[in-house]
Amino acid sequence: MSPKPVQIIAYILVVIGITGLAWSFQPAKGTSTAELPTGDGYYSYVKVSLWLSGHVEGDFEVTSGGGTVRFFVLDSTQYKDYSYNGVASDSIFTFTGASGSFSEDLPTTSTYYLVVDHGSTTVAQTVDITYKVSGLDIKYLIGGAVLLAIGAVLAFVGLRMKRKAKETTMPPATPIQTTGEVVMFDKKT
Repeated sequence: MSPKPVQIIAYILVVIGITGLAWSFQPAKGTSTAELPTGDGYYSYVKVSLWLSGHVEGDFEVTSGGGTVRFFVLDSTQYKDYSYNGVASDSIFTFTGASGSFSEDLPTTSTYYLVVDHGSTTVAQTVDITYKVSGLDIKYLIGGAVLLAIGAVLAFVGLRMKRKAKETTMPPATPIQTTGEVVMFDKKT
């Protein structure tokens, strides 16, 4: 195999890996529409993962169904308790209203949940949630690091293949200089 395709693939992976690493530091923005059906105990959530610490901010608004909703920011332990019994006895952020804004620091590596449930009513409700999470996104960080490492290894392999191919190639023959003289050999009989 020629070293050139290996090197091209390596450089592409290095560029993608660097892009992934850079992207891991960018804030993640999103929107979600929560559909809460008629009845008690229904909730909807947006899941965000964060490495180290970060910040979440955004707003929510009931767009149909009227009434109020309860909005929470929960870490994975709090969410597990909430999903089990429907009670958020402890939360990072809690607000009840037809609309509202939130801005909270997320203290550590975890999966966080933006949860909305029925507040003052049990009729069907639609809630629009807009959010921005600032922090280190582990998926892009790991993906970028892996692609960068694979690209670096392939670049090294491609360079070694190129050097080896250069070493094993015979040098071109040196042309014989002609002097215009004729050398005659005697044939032995």
